Amino acid sequence: MMISKFVSINIIKDWLRKPRFRKKWLIIGILIGIFPIAGILIPNYTLIIEYPTIAFFVLLFALINPWLEQGYWRGLLLDAGKDFPTWVIILYSSLLFSLSHFFLWGIFSIGNRSLQLLIVLFIMSIVWSIIRFKTNSLRWPLYSHFLVDLGNLSVFVFLNLYIPPSM
Repeated sequence: MMISKFVSINIIKDWLRKPRFRKKWLIIGILIGIFPIAGILIPNYTLIIEYPTIAFFVLLFALINPWLEQGYWRGLLLDAGKDFPTWVIILYSSLLFSLSHFFLWGIFSIGNRSLQLLIVLFIMSIVWSIIRFKTNSLRWPLYSHFLVDLGNLSVFVFLNLYIPPSM
């Protein structure tokens, strides 16, 4: 059964298969995921109290966005580059991932226009790609991305209600 012209249900099942257990990659994924919760969400918890409706959309975004982004950047794109050396396709995917956030989301959001964010996104993308290859699954990158999206106040950033201090 085809979900779309590009992805069959079998490919998605393959991406979501039980990961090969590699404890260090699980820990690295969790650490990347909780960093924004500790560094952004907790110090700015008053935004959630002040805008509870928007907080709901942060949760909704965090539940949906990782599926789309990990499915594309760590699923389709890494699979499409299977004939290239692993490091080449990881760098290619990571560069495009970070530039897409900088240029596409940055059009609307001041918080997405920083060089610091571009560098952080590039590093996260490399790590998520490595985790995908090391565990042979997208599960842990999905979980980590969920935590990042939950903690980075993404919807507040997109609406320019939260502008990171370096801006």
